[in-house]
Amino acid sequence: MKRDSDPTNEEEFHDELRTLLAAAHERGVDVRGGWDCRFDNGPDFEVVVVEAQKP
Repeated sequence: MKRDSDPTNEEEFHDELRTLLAAAHERGVDVRGGWDCRFDNGPDFEVVVVEAQKP
């Protein structure tokens, strides 16, 4: 799915990921865990989110 805000570089990807994680967390979604992201075309990915301790 192509959106106007699709990231085109690593910095934009990081910003989108932070936005997604924050929005999900604020709505009570447990974002911790692992997910397989499979695609018909292109590589598949495994995504793992762990909660980091603040310094």
